[in-house]
Amino acid sequence: MACGRVIDHLIYPASNTPTQPLQPRSVVTGDMNAHHPWWNTPEDGLNERGSARIIDLLFTHKLDLINTPGCGTHMQFSRSKETALDLTFSTPDMRDKVIDWRVDTTSHAGSDHYPIRFEV
Repeated sequence: MACGRVIDHLIYPASNTPTQPLQPRSVVTGDMNAHHPWWNTPEDGLNERGSARIIDLLFTHKLDLINTPGCGTHMQFSRSKETALDLTFSTPDMRDKVIDWRVDTTSHAGSDHYPIRFEV
């Protein structure tokens, strides 16, 4: 299934952030490196620069957040705490087609990020 164009590294540099509407049937996923209460717990705090760009992106492109709020995708070893830095969004027409979204905490292959798995 073609889900639209691939956007390489969505937030940094800012020049790669799409300014035109995404094609229908799009799924966007990646390490967004930003905290926000919509996908983290409130005590994780905010990364204003990163989260503001992501929130703008959500509204500009009318994207839905697929992540389970509060479900950690990244382990901060220094604090022994999981946070959600890896996010998945979709256009509204794909929201119900992205199924079984989950974080695989058993196969991170030495990375501090866990793989995100889902089916379309």
